[in-house]
Amino acid sequence: MRLQNFTYSMTRYEKNNLQAKKSLEKISTGSQISKASMNPANVAITETIRAQVRGLEQGQRNMQDGLSLLSVADEGLNHVTKQLHRGYELAVMSANDTLTDEDRKKAQMELDEILDTIDDTARNLEFNTINLFGNDKTLHLAGSASGTTISIDLDKVDVDTLGLSAASVYPASAARSLFPKIQDAVTKVTHQLTKIGSYYESIEHELDRSSVLEENLTKGLSLIGDTHVGKEMISLTIAGIRQHADHMLIGDTNEMARGVLSIFK
Repeated sequence: MRLQNFTYSMTRYEKNNLQAKKSLEKISTGSQISKASMNPANVAITETIRAQVRGLEQGQRNMQDGLSLLSVADEGLNHVTKQLHRGYELAVMSANDTLTDEDRKKAQMELDEILDTIDDTARNLEFNTINLFGNDKTLHLAGSASGTTISIDLDKVDVDTLGLSAASVYPASAARSLFPKIQDAVTKVTHQLTKIGSYYESIEHELDRSSVLEENLTKGLSLIGDTHVGKEMISLTIAGIRQHADHMLIGDTNEMARGVLSIFK
């Protein structure tokens, strides 16, 4: 009977010691599930949520890169628009019969520089080494692991595409015929700017949606996985009290056993 009590006391002591270790581990790591053995079912849930959160975080970085690309594209198109406006001014000026042929030749030189600038923008404007307006292209932005994708269409904006190859303001008749061509070119570039504005709004909407979803998933992950410090402190205190009682019980049992053994000496 005494041996049974001693065995029971040791078993209870080991159980309480294990509980104290678990509480200490949860408090020190800040996680209720630092090991899969603690709660296998919750481990599967938390790892799935963590994967979703990381996918959303990367998706947000992708979208931020997309906004940066659109900002570069917007700046480039605005530069082209300014050049076209100046070209239109030169055409209107050269169509006026108060100018001499020499004046128109000077205007033509400036127009040629404008056209070269537009072509240079189309050839060289880049984002992360990706040429933006040298050719028609579609870029895809991956929003998150859920498969959300935003497609961005960018049109070629060189002089040939804009219908301004061999544009001339000399003589006056050529300048007058250039009016509608430049107006059409401005319309094409403005249409592209409008699309970029629309893409910008779509990306910002996706960022907002993704941010809210990430926040909700993170809160859920915290509820499942984070340690409830107050609860674990209480558990640790109770385990400590029980351990102290077990020490006393084991000591009493050992003393009784020694007393019984002394009888047979």
